Amino acid sequence: MPQPPQPRSLDRLTSLRGIAALAVFACHIWQYRIIGDFGIARRASCGVTFFFMLSGFVLVWASPLHDRALSFYRRRIARVYPSHLVTLGIAAIVPVVAVHRGLVTAAISATLTQAWFSYPGYLYGMNGVSWSLSCEAFFYLCLPLALLLLRGASRRARWTLALAWWGVAAALLVASALSWLSLPVTDSNPLIQIGVFLLGAVAGLEMMDGWRPRWSLTWSFALLVGLYVGATLTGLSVAVDYALFTLPFLLIIVASAIRDLDGRRSWLTHRWLIYAGQLSFCFYLVHELVIVNFEHELHLRGLGMVTLCLAISIVAAQLLHHGVELPFQRILRGAQQRPPQGSEEDPMLAPATS
Repeated sequence: MPQPPQPRSLDRLTSLRGIAALAVFACHIWQYRIIGDFGIARRASCGVTFFFMLSGFVLVWASPLHDRALSFYRRRIARVYPSHLVTLGIAAIVPVVAVHRGLVTAAISATLTQAWFSYPGYLYGMNGVSWSLSCEAFFYLCLPLALLLLRGASRRARWTLALAWWGVAAALLVASALSWLSLPVTDSNPLIQIGVFLLGAVAGLEMMDGWRPRWSLTWSFALLVGLYVGATLTGLSVAVDYALFTLPFLLIIVASAIRDLDGRRSWLTHRWLIYAGQLSFCFYLVHELVIVNFEHELHLRGLGMVTLCLAISIVAAQLLHHGVELPFQRILRGAQQRPPQGSEEDPMLAPATS
């Protein structure tokens, strides 16, 4: 195979990370009843599907053909671990956490193994949203081997593998929700979520090989909104979201990337939205801790409380991004060259609701 093209800035995908992070924030605002029974925000937890798929796409798009596994792992540790450890430390000292904290819980969170536990105290312990980083750690571990297999496979074989894994995972989630299975299956399981990660990875590989489907970004968004509103109004279980929103998410990611590669400008390429996307990982890490602690101390509700939590989360995200994330990337990456903006250093790392 020829050497993949040098990754270009994927500004739309960066901006979409910021928007999706706000959706996760809205879901937690609903979860902690900060703004009444705003039911439509409940399904915003499906943002995890978008971020896992986006992570697969961008990591593969930016991965050099002859990249070494150890180099890849080093970049991933530099990208994720410092900010995670800082917020883990913050979770150890703030007045309250979302679910549970303790020495065993902290050790599980520090090793990013919490997604393999079903006990909520371990799964969502300490900084609750970091369970999704545990899923990402598993994806990172698997990706070098997966790329060896996928790069040598045909287009049909790639899509068949990814769609089959995703289809089985979706069926298991729905069957478990309907009590057709005696064994509970949740979307926090890394073996379930790797299905959408593989779909994103295959889409990235296909685009590296020249695949350029001309899907409408506008109609892709319209499909997502229609499915979202329809599922909310009909009261469908959130267990179906993993299957329901996968197609529009894939359409949006591919259509956005193609427009970025074509050099087209739009509201999604505005510099403030791009900056919001760059902050989104840190925003994801801090926002739930902000919500639960300010709700515990102030006992306030309504739009004023929402605005306060949002503002403080943004400031905390900026401090974490500029004070920890970027400096430690430079330190831990050493002599490795920094990829361009929008490459693998920029994916949002699976924000999700606990």
